[in-house]
Amino acid sequence: MKRIFLVAAIFCVSIVAASQRYEKIEDLCTLKIVTPDLAERKTAKIRLSNGLEAYLVSDPGVHQSCAAVAVEAGSWQDPEEYPGMAHFLEHMLFMGTKPYPNESVYMSYIAEHGGERNAYTAPDRTVYSFSILNDFFIEGLDRFSHFFIDPLFLQGSVGRELKNIDQEHGKNLDHDGWRAWMILKETGNQNHPNVKFSTGNADTLSGIPQSALRKWYETHYSANIMHLVMISPLPIDEMIELASSKFSPVANRSLPKAAYPFDILSEEQKGHFLYITPVKDLKTFSMIWQLPRELALDDETHSANLVAYVLSNDTQNSLYEELKREKLIESVSVSVDPFSTECRLFNIDFSLTEYGVRHLDTVCERTFQAIARIKEIGIPKYIFDEQQKLATMNYEHQSRNDAFTTATNIAGEMTREKIESYPQKLVLASRFDTAQIRALLNTLIPETCLYLVSADPKLSGVLPTSYEKWMNAPYALKAADREKLVTWSASDPHPRIDVPTPNPYFPDTLTLAAIEDPLKKTPTALINDDFGTLYFMQDQKYQVPETTVIFTIKTPEMSGNALSKVLFDLYLRSLDEKLCSHLFFAKEAGIHLETGQKDDLFIITLSGYSEKTPLFLKTVFSSLRAVSPTAAEFEIYKQSLLSTYDNASKELALKQSMHLLNSVLRKNHPTALARYAALQDVSY
Repeated sequence: MKRIFLVAAIFCVSIVAASQRYEKIEDLCTLKIVTPDLAERKTAKIRLSNGLEAYLVSDPGVHQSCAAVAVEAGSWQDPEEYPGMAHFLEHMLFMGTKPYPNESVYMSYIAEHGGERNAYTAPDRTVYSFSILNDFFIEGLDRFSHFFIDPLFLQGSVGRELKNIDQEHGKNLDHDGWRAWMILKETGNQNHPNVKFSTGNADTLSGIPQSALRKWYETHYSANIMHLVMISPLPIDEMIELASSKFSPVANRSLPKAAYPFDILSEEQKGHFLYITPVKDLKTFSMIWQLPRELALDDETHSANLVAYVLSNDTQNSLYEELKREKLIESVSVSVDPFSTECRLFNIDFSLTEYGVRHLDTVCERTFQAIARIKEIGIPKYIFDEQQKLATMNYEHQSRNDAFTTATNIAGEMTREKIESYPQKLVLASRFDTAQIRALLNTLIPETCLYLVSADPKLSGVLPTSYEKWMNAPYALKAADREKLVTWSASDPHPRIDVPTPNPYFPDTLTLAAIEDPLKKTPTALINDDFGTLYFMQDQKYQVPETTVIFTIKTPEMSGNALSKVLFDLYLRSLDEKLCSHLFFAKEAGIHLETGQKDDLFIITLSGYSEKTPLFLKTVFSSLRAVSPTAAEFEIYKQSLLSTYDNASKELALKQSMHLLNSVLRKNHPTALARYAALQDVSY
């Protein structure tokens, strides 16, 4: 009797101990997934007693389990004496822990059991993730959790991992994106930690002692600023217990959330043109603003995203169409890029023609005329409603995506929204606010804009005057003409630039068709004649209101030689231009089109919400033989493709060798050099 009582007492104590390790968090997100294939998925939000927050997903249908941890510590917190410390520490956590001291044991275990692992260091966070076959998840999670409990920072591993850091930096030296980012940092606000050399190399990190690594870890890694994501077929109660048992030992050092200076851009950048000499044949132009703090923190109206949508639209009477009409650009995109909770950059990015590089003033003028037009007429409520509808549809009818990528993304997002409401505020705005839209538009003024140009100095006419410290990338910073800034600031609305009309491809219904034959497991040939064969198969597994259509077209004009490939590339450029307005609307309504060639075949793939897919498909097919570029358009496409082929010779050696190998093994895969030569002889 005493033994039974003792066992019962121990059992009760263990229940109490488990309950004290965490608290369940009420889920305030009202968004629900309605996909039948995900009906058995369950989620839980918990906060461990050490402050670590966890978002847990029990999904019986996943083939691999995964976990990710985001730590709110990144490169902006690097010490002055060791630039790249956060990035180096990210690497070192893989190199052994107290229970698993062998530096290769974690990576070997993941690889041997069908998984993958990765990590990245951002300005304000570092994210670690891994996936593994379901049966080995608990063992893998134990190894993973000790990254944050008792890493060893073995001195013997420092030198080897330092080589990896240095090789990573070396890989970036000829990468135009990295070079531009480093120049932005060097010319930015010198009182902001963004100016630091975030990746580090052998020079900045050599000689770093084990004690410095451990000290930085203990002063920047703490459970109260960590966010855990787990996805597994385990029952949700088991996942809660697993998260609690594995991550409760993580030390809570009660660290405050890091605070940074606000302005990432410098006064020397605002109202200035930054000319960068690229490695590749680039002709790009960006107009960059840092949004004020109150607009950067706006998760209620998503006004910045609305303005970005209107400015980036490719429909008739858009900024894009006007700049294309004037032969200034090839494309335009607009984005709102978050660097931290309080830092958002509003970017308008143009891919220019050679004529556009020489007439940047006109590109700027048209852009400010477009902004003036939006100020004049406002953004109609139907655009807000469309964005809300699409965001809701995409969330409710989502398919089961790759769990590793999903967990990694969620962990990063959890640093941007409170766990109670996640992901409600990131997905949906709570109200339409015309005053907030106008406030945002009023910040997009010429005087506070950074104008960034990446082009050959022979085209821009501006020679470099400086070289960035870490990558030796040439650039010049020049003040914009004051009279032009004043003129652009007073721009009148452009008469041919307008906001997008209502989207004709938004579905009115998302009703699933009834499954006609549950036993049918093979496609049915609807058409089979001399013209071709058309198969149909009804989805019975994923059960989302979507259709995927794949057409494989064979034509003797696609012979596989360099000239044939070049003509087809020119054709696709022309087809995209003809479909431009429809492509924009379709994409914004959740319908995606891909066209390309594989071997000697023309492949057309279309996927999206079923109701309007036939309408869009009809538009696509009616355009296939109606492509006829003008001589001026042909010349733009030709020059753009010549740049693309030429840039292939400036890729990383690995990519170049893979392309060369393909051309050797497969006769219908001419090299970029062969395409370049063939295109030079093609005339209108």
